[in-house]
Amino acid sequence: MTRGVGELGLDSTNCKRPTVICIVDEVKLYPEDLYRKGLRVITASTRQIGPAIFDARIKSLNYLKNVLAKIEAHRAGALEAVMLNQDGFVAECTADNVFAVSNGRILTP
Repeated sequence: MTRGVGELGLDSTNCKRPTVICIVDEVKLYPEDLYRKGLRVITASTRQIGPAIFDARIKSLNYLKNVLAKIEAHRAGALEAVMLNQDGFVAECTADNVFAVSNGRILTP
């Protein structure tokens, strides 16, 4: 959803109606064999923004942090990067969620 047609700027009251855009496609992040074999991952220096700064429930499509971490991964010869939060704990990868299995329980940040 966008603010709609209107004058450029940050004031959304200049727009009479929001615009809805829907894109449907299949996402293939990695070659199929890597889902079985695994892939090289780094820990990025780029941090995720915490919920006190930006509500994580808002899907804004602002992926600048993720793009920067992905560039860092590629420069290091990896396909993916784990991103940490402001406290240094695992938050997510650039395009993936992180899960761990411990004592029969599935854990995720």
